Parts: sequence; C-alpha cells; structure tokens
Amino acid sequence: LTRTGSTFQFRLLDVLVRMKSPENTKITTTYMPTDAVHDRELAKDSFVLKSHKYNQTDRWQRMQTNRNVVVFASADAARLSLVNYADFIQTKESLDNCMLCEVDKYQDLFRLTPDEVKLVKTYMGLYEKIRKCCGKQMSKYNAMRLNGCNMTSYRDRPGYPNCEDYDIEQIETEFDSLPLPYTWSKSDEIHNWVRPGDCAKFDKKMANGKLFMNAAFTTCEGAANWTP
Repeated sequence: LTRTGSTFQFRLLDVLVRMKSPENTKITTTYMPTDAVHDRELAKDSFVLKSHKYNQTDRWQRMQTNRNVVVFASADAARLSLVNYADFIQTKESLDNCMLCEVDKYQDLFRLTPDEVKLVKTYMGLYEKIRKCCGKQMSKYNAMRLNGCNMTSYRDRPGYPNCEDYDIEQIETEFDSLPLPYTWSKSDEIHNWVRPGDCAKFDKKMANGKLFMNAAFTTCEGAANWTP
C-alpha cells in the first residue's frame, strides 16, 4: 500500500534477491504502475516486481500457486486485512519504530549470515539517507530547507530527515563503494539518485521552486501541510 514504506521494502528485496541468487542469474526489477501486471513480466525466470495494485487478489494468488512466487506487502495496522493473502507483511508502525530492525526479519527466509545482515543494514541505512535527502522524491522537509524555509520548528516532527547534519557527498561515496548491487532505470536518472554527485545536482533543481517531483513549492506553510 502507498505511504507504508513500500519503497524501502522493494529496495531491500531487490538487493537480497541479487545477493543470494547464483552468479549470472537474470533478474528483472521493475515497478508496474498500470492496472494489470503484464504477463511478459511473469515469464521471467526471476523478478522483483513492485505494484500498488493490492486489490488484484486473484492475480497475486494465481502467481503464488502457479509460479511459486512469494508475495510481500507493506501496510499500516488499519489496513492489514487488505493484503492478508501476502506471505509476508511489513507494517508501517514497525518500520517507523526501527527501520533497520526490519532486515532481521528477512534473515531466515534468505538464509543470511550475521555478516550479511550487517552489510545489508549498512546498505539500507545509507540508501534511506540518500532517498530522503536526494532526488525529486526527497523529503518535503529537505525541499523546504533548500527553498529557504526556517526549519527550526519542524526538526522535532516525526519523519524529519536531518539532511543538513549529513556529509551527503561522503554518504554517496560510501554507498557506491559497497559490494552490493544498486539497480536503476532510465527514469531514475531523471527523478532519483543514481551515482555520486547526483545529490548536488538535484539540490539545485529542487531549490528552484520544487517540492516533490514536479509539484511547485509555494509557501513554507503550504509545503509543510502538503501530502503526495
């Protein structure tokens, strides 16, 4: 479900599948925004597929039965019943309470060693800083800061990313040097972080009156109350 940490889960699953698959395994990683998941994607030998079409229950259950696909979902406590067909459900409340603790929950399923768990936690911790502080989908609070808002009254709010406290160039370099894959698409080059140096590039774009993707920054108060 949207706004429940699905991007975190998608990135985590992608890196776990690639890390634990045999070398040279062909893996397709894709986000499917349309009403139906294309059958051509289901023909792939291995894939990590993201969709917000949680209500296509029959399709997901057919994949579980016919393709032996494992379905993961993310939801908040109030909407758990909407994805009760999933093999594994990540809850927003649990993610908000301890983001990196979520990695531990995948240890048995992917047969992760303690060293692999530690490495993946490092990866996801750095990735989340980059995701919230860089790109057109950065935290609205960082976009506000870049557009000149006084952030003093917002710093205690849940979800405030504290981007101004980070050496973001060092984080980019450290993340890029990790021995784990980072997959991206052509559209990511336009909207999201892909390589070191992208944060500075996106900062300039967002500081020019942007809030989220192509949404315009108007006022600090309006941005603070904005939801995608």
